Amino acid sequence: MLTPRKRITKKQLKEDKFITYSVQARDWIEENSRIVFGGIVVLVVILAAVFIINNMRVKAEMTASAELANAMRVFESRDYGNSVALFTGIVNSAGSTKSGRTARFFLAQSLYNTDEYAAAQEHFRKFASSCKEDDYLRAAALAGEAGCLEQQNQFSQAAEKYKNIAKKFSPLAARYLLRAARCYAQAGNDEQAKTIYQQIIDDYPNSQEKSDALLYSSMN
Repeated sequence: MLTPRKRITKKQLKEDKFITYSVQARDWIEENSRIVFGGIVVLVVILAAVFIINNMRVKAEMTASAELANAMRVFESRDYGNSVALFTGIVNSAGSTKSGRTARFFLAQSLYNTDEYAAAQEHFRKFASSCKEDDYLRAAALAGEAGCLEQQNQFSQAAEKYKNIAKKFSPLAARYLLRAARCYAQAGNDEQAKTIYQQIIDDYPNSQEKSDALLYSSMN
């Protein structure tokens, strides 16, 4: 008499497939052990490198932060000659850190205060190009660059930079438009200066700069 065939359940089918796949996976690993373990070694090396790099960055930031605090005390005492040396050291050793970028801004300020306008202009420019997170500081750096041009009697170029800052940073527009007008007047471009004075009067009637614009426009 034939024995009835035992019915295979879905659970048994799943278990059977799992065993099959496990065996296949084991066989593949055994056949490709060099590739598998080589990949694991590479992954471990990459993770270790990332850890080391991040650790170095943290240490570099801590060191630069301490040096920046010391340099700031010298800067605030208006000892600009020594602050130039201190900020330069931070920029050279840790320029890519947050403290290093901040040091570059104050290096530019220190150079400006020691009449090194060309060098100050370059550092203001580099800081502005690297500063993405703080619009106020970026505007200040761009204005510093324009101020350096002004101190080098490049009034037309300075005026154009001030105008561009006014377009990009609207909360400070009246201030920088007034500086642009002043530079145009110093460059002998009285018509352009008058146009900007009138722009301040019309567009920024509640600003402090309006009074200066009214005064200067009446003098030209």
